[in-house]
Amino acid sequence: MTTFFRSQLAYFLAYVATGWLALQIAVPAGIAVPLFPPAGIALTALLIHGWRALPSIFIAAAAVGILAAQQSGIGPAAPLIVPLIAFGSTTQAMLACWLYVRLIGRDNPLDSHESIIRFIGIVAPVACLLSATIATTALYLNGSLTQSTVLFSWLN
Repeated sequence: MTTFFRSQLAYFLAYVATGWLALQIAVPAGIAVPLFPPAGIALTALLIHGWRALPSIFIAAAAVGILAAQQSGIGPAAPLIVPLIAFGSTTQAMLACWLYVRLIGRDNPLDSHESIIRFIGIVAPVACLLSATIATTALYLNGSLTQSTVLFSWLN
């Protein structure tokens, strides 16, 4: 087993385990979580291994999506919703990586006030908006979210 494959397996397991833990604090509807550590794991995988880590991120995001669908009772629509949510999570990681490299620098250890502020103030929130928008839209169009719960779910 190559080092790359072992690292991707480790990222997958960490993503799914922390994703499951995050789902335990999901807000009603059972799918929106206010804190999602797998996003950081996905960003780490991309910063270390580059774009070739994308398949493991997508597969891990789909696995967490399946867990979320079971928990929230999405049911028959899950085969349509899970890939969309996994796509949202994967594109979030891609955007976060691109912003990180562009605004902070690939090899920056986040050891200065400026780099930390850029990460917390720009990279993380902007990337999270992408995934939240894709997932919330998919859930709303599917009927899993009502018009009155869309904004609350999107914000979480």
